[in-house]
Amino acid sequence: MDLHKAEGPYAFALVGRSGSGKTVLSEKIISVLADQEYRVGSVKHHSRCGFSIDHEGKDSWRHRVAGSSHVVIAAPDMIARIQETDHEWEYPDIIATMTDVDVVVVEGYRCAGLPTFMLFRKDNLRTQGTLPDLSDPDIVGVITDDASVASQAAIRGLPSFGFEDISNVCDYALSCASR
Repeated sequence: MDLHKAEGPYAFALVGRSGSGKTVLSEKIISVLADQEYRVGSVKHHSRCGFSIDHEGKDSWRHRVAGSSHVVIAAPDMIARIQETDHEWEYPDIIATMTDVDVVVVEGYRCAGLPTFMLFRKDNLRTQGTLPDLSDPDIVGVITDDASVASQAAIRGLPSFGFEDISNVCDYALSCASR
């Protein structure tokens, strides 16, 4: 299936509160898609300023501390960039750089306009106290372990999946590429 569009590879988002299982689910989905021989990319949205992928004392860290605002670490089989910015990059700008993949699994970016799977855990719902709002037109499905959320999704005409239903989530996510 050709998943490329004019603006880059097909992408879909996994969105949910902290502790809802986004990262574990992302890992499983990436693994299944890679096993199906898709070239898979991923984007993890970090909502707070400041994170580090280089470690104190390492050469890349030393370059940044010395004043480099764009550090590239290159090896025969891997490349990484650490670039300071004066603004948060929007999702389309990020995906435009990902020309070597077929599909991108996005963790977060709730308002990016991507086909979105909302994740709801029973434990998170208890602390929230209300049923989730599923009215956003970008929501294409729900992943939950809560029967009331699955029921609410069905009322809205949205499919719901369990957290271990990875193959069906992948199949459905890929089917949304043709929409």
